[in-house]
Amino acid sequence: MSGINTKVGNYRWRIVVLLFFATTINYIDRQILGMLKPFIGSDLEITEASYGYIVSAFQAAYAVGLLL
Repeated sequence: MSGINTKVGNYRWRIVVLLFFATTINYIDRQILGMLKPFIGSDLEITEASYGYIVSAFQAAYAVGLLL
């Protein structure tokens, strides 16, 4: 019986680690997007309004992901 509990416990911690890394990568992406805005804006000729749409779409997708 203890073998089953150990197997479930290991599986549970693997899921926790994967969720931690997914969340960390998401926050890093959000920070990098803001830091790279001047370079992205000049290379792709994105206006302030277009950049606002991009950020809004990213945050809306993040909110929908949190609900699911």
